[in-house]
Amino acid sequence: MTRYFPHAMAEYPAPSCYKTHFHAAIKKPFICHCCGQAVSPAGTAKKVDIPLFSGFPTALNRQMEVDDLRDLLLSHRSSTAKEPVWLANMIAVGALGEDHLWQDLGLSGREDVSFILKTHFTDLFNKNTGDMKWKKFFYKQLCDLDEIKVCKAPSCSVCSHYSNCFGPEEAGQIAA
Repeated sequence: MTRYFPHAMAEYPAPSCYKTHFHAAIKKPFICHCCGQAVSPAGTAKKVDIPLFSGFPTALNRQMEVDDLRDLLLSHRSSTAKEPVWLANMIAVGALGEDHLWQDLGLSGREDVSFILKTHFTDLFNKNTGDMKWKKFFYKQLCDLDEIKVCKAPSCSVCSHYSNCFGPEEAGQIAA
């Protein structure tokens, strides 16, 4: 946890948005579309009006989705320490972003996400044998748990959308 977010858990005001807290801890400007808070370059967070969510309870818009992703991660945590709980919450909220997971978490590349997952959620990391993009992998796991068949192809290797799920994750690419 401290390798990537050395000051992130200091004085964590639970319960609050993990993603907003982490961005405030590293003083990185950010607007969270899940909870409707903005983080200034000084590291302070405040509630803002996000037009996309006008009239909706922003903190609850996708809470069930966050809960499912967090539960998936926690069901594969490698220890009972508190760090996997924090990371599961952060990753679950980050997975709702529009970029690659590593970008949504403010990390430097996919390898950072892989390291975190390998270290704190080893069994889940090991299930990704085809090196599927992490967001795609998480949602595929959720679909598999509920026995939902979303993909029409009999296997990933013959799917016409293979490159959307597998392959490099470069900055500037739009996450599929």
